[in-house]
Amino acid sequence: MIWHDYESLFPALSCIVRKGASLHQQDRSVTMTVVPLRLRGVLHTNERGFLLEAEDGHVWRIEGAEAYAALVDQAVIVEAYKRGVNLLELLWAGPAS
Repeated sequence: MIWHDYESLFPALSCIVRKGASLHQQDRSVTMTVVPLRLRGVLHTNERGFLLEAEDGHVWRIEGAEAYAALVDQAVIVEAYKRGVNLLELLWAGPAS
C-alpha cells in the first residue's frame, strides 16, 4: 500500500527505481558465473591430502588430485574451482613448462 502512494507522489522516481531493480537482477546473474582459477605452483602431499604452494606463497588444499600423484614435488599448472578460502576443486593439472 505504501508503494502505491509512493508511485502516485513520485511517478518518475518510481520508474527509475523499477529499472534499477531490473538492472540489479541482470547484474546479479552475471556475477554468479563461476570461473575456474588457473594457478602455478608446486604440488605437495601430506597425511591429509594434496596441497598447492602457489607462486605467490598462498597454500591451497586440493580436492581431486589423486590422479596427479606423479606430479608431487614438481612445478605444476592447475585449473580448479575455488570452493573455500583455502580449498580448490581440481579440474586438471599438468607440469609447468
